[in-house]
Amino acid sequence: MDGQTLDNAVEQLNQFAQSVQRKLEFSVDEESGKTVIKVIDKESGEMVRSIPSEDVLDMQQRLRETSEAIFKGNQGISLLFEAKA
Repeated sequence: MDGQTLDNAVEQLNQFAQSVQRKLEFSVDEESGKTVIKVIDKESGEMVRSIPSEDVLDMQQRLRETSEAIFKGNQGISLLFEAKA
């Protein structure tokens, strides 16, 4: 892909992003350390979607707590819950 083609693709993406009236907010969930992306409606300021959803983050926290209670002190058993996004 040459420079002009890439520039055109970027410009089209920017135009599309402006047309959907959305903005993205990136943050890190304090409990899990995972990256969270929020899609915000530019006009109303309301959150349209969260990736991962708050329900998923809550479920992961409960699973982590349960795993720690069951396998307290057993290193390596909770690797599933330690992965970063």
